[in-house]
Amino acid sequence: MRALLSLAFIAMSFITSQLAHGGCLKDTPCPGLRQWFLGIALDLLLAGQGGFKVAVSGRLGAQGALMTVADSATCDWKARTMLPMGVTLCGSSPSLSVAIASRSPPAHTLRNTRPRYDRSCYHRASKWLRPMARKPRPLYFGVLASLLTLAACSRDDRPDPALDLGVDVATIADVGVDRGPQPTLELRVDGRFEDWGAVDPLATDPAGDAIGAFDVTRLYAASRGTEVFVRFDIGERELNLAAGEATDGDLQIVLDLPGQRTLRLEMRARKATLTGKGSSTVADWLDLRYRAAPTHAAREFELGLDLATVGIAEGASLTIRVAGSDEVGPVRLDLTPPALSIPRRSMARPPGALFRLASQNTLFDGLLTADRGPSFGRLFRAARADIYCLQELWLSSATEVTSELEQIDPFGDGKPWQVHRGSTYGDTMIASRWPLTPFQTSDSAFTVAGIDLPDGGKLVVASLRLKCCGYAGSQEDRRRIKQAKALASWIADLRAKRLGSAASPFANAGVVIAGDWNLVGSRTPLTLLENDGGSPAGPGLKQLWLPKIVGNDVWTWSDYGSSYAPGRLDIVLFDASPYEVLSGFVFDSRQLETSELTPLGLQAHDSRASDHLLVVADFARKLSP
Repeated sequence: MRALLSLAFIAMSFITSQLAHGGCLKDTPCPGLRQWFLGIALDLLLAGQGGFKVAVSGRLGAQGALMTVADSATCDWKARTMLPMGVTLCGSSPSLSVAIASRSPPAHTLRNTRPRYDRSCYHRASKWLRPMARKPRPLYFGVLASLLTLAACSRDDRPDPALDLGVDVATIADVGVDRGPQPTLELRVDGRFEDWGAVDPLATDPAGDAIGAFDVTRLYAASRGTEVFVRFDIGERELNLAAGEATDGDLQIVLDLPGQRTLRLEMRARKATLTGKGSSTVADWLDLRYRAAPTHAAREFELGLDLATVGIAEGASLTIRVAGSDEVGPVRLDLTPPALSIPRRSMARPPGALFRLASQNTLFDGLLTADRGPSFGRLFRAARADIYCLQELWLSSATEVTSELEQIDPFGDGKPWQVHRGSTYGDTMIASRWPLTPFQTSDSAFTVAGIDLPDGGKLVVASLRLKCCGYAGSQEDRRRIKQAKALASWIADLRAKRLGSAASPFANAGVVIAGDWNLVGSRTPLTLLENDGGSPAGPGLKQLWLPKIVGNDVWTWSDYGSSYAPGRLDIVLFDASPYEVLSGFVFDSRQLETSELTPLGLQAHDSRASDHLLVVADFARKLSP
């Protein structure tokens, strides 16, 4: 009964507002009564869960603009926008207030208890309404549909359901109803998503309605200061965000910013375009502080960027929507949560560390070049790693690298280094300050060596660089999978003592793999080396998640001017049976202040010596239980 009374009062408000305004609002198309009643029915059905949802679409007469609620739950006439039909809605939990709109503050309001609805009933009703709404209908249809839906689905004696907004009658958007203090978010763009636990989706969309391969059904957004984080799924298929078949279509994340500006992030076109006030600019991913994860094919992704880079301040409001292959939103996001203090880590080796391992892709033999070699030297002296896994040393010999490392002298002790290059046709090497046993492999994508640790133990290290480029299912991806299988097979032969007498002492040694995985296709290469008793069986290594030296980002590769966004390509896997990780980080000298660089003997530009960052990890041997 309360639902029917609410509908009656809303109908009265519609008539009153039309008389007060002399028809529809200026510059706003006047919706038909059928669409209006249908919209109100959907509005009431979707009210709940701590916020008010308003249906907006061309079918209901809105021109892409969200209705904005009043600044307080008392409807004190601070609403900035009204629905096209002239009704201003003020949401509060657990009630809904409906005010009659006019050119002056409302004379009275109706406050009713929030209706509760049966989800299965709602779905049945929405399926019935969909085909009906696509054709012109007389006025009585809208009234009857609204009344029947409200009456049939009202369940005042049942708890609020978690509504699945699976309708295509209108786009459902969160209009920013005050839900109380927001939690301080520790979001990290790493492709794991467990840090999104406190964030609910702002919009949902039915599956199967996409015109391309990207079928988004859930859209999340959150902010931290001026940083914006977006999470979304793409349907049942695992796809790469940045590359794939042309038939997949493109996915776009569109941010409508204050000042009538729009930032459009095109995933497959791999560009970010800022438009507004008659201008259009293509922005570099690094200038936006943009990053996305994972780089490999998946069904869900997250991205982050800092809107301070385009002049947006804390407290601003924006809308986010999905376009291209699918359309979801828009949803409103307020940049209100306070910025957190940024963690700053030390390069110092932690007490108890048995060995420090570092991985560095040198970008076309940069270690031995006159312009970039000094930067690598300063990085290596600052890192003071015992073992280096090196990649992209195409033209450099093991002898030359040994000489260079001894000249760099990371520990300042003048002691010799040992370097092993696995294949004449490969580009990977391993350098150690301790005795090294070189091993031969069947694939040039990786180099493997045994290390005699100072505590008398044994360690097996692999430096790898898998095939570049491509996407899931491409020729390059198949090559990466083949290379990873070869390494997994080599480790299996080592454990079975099938590699000869030189390798036998290392049969039970712990294994660490580090390098440039180029994981831009499927995740399979990584999975093959993580599997423990799976199919196919692998060595059961654990992935090490390392943050930047400053902040919580995990990306290790970037290239200013590249169409590809920063991503996590350099990964460390380790044997968790004999070892534990004490600390680790991805080092970027550009993040440090001068007061931090000087004691380390570094210059701010040193990390620009390569498009890959230095990755460092400290290991200790596990104590026997």
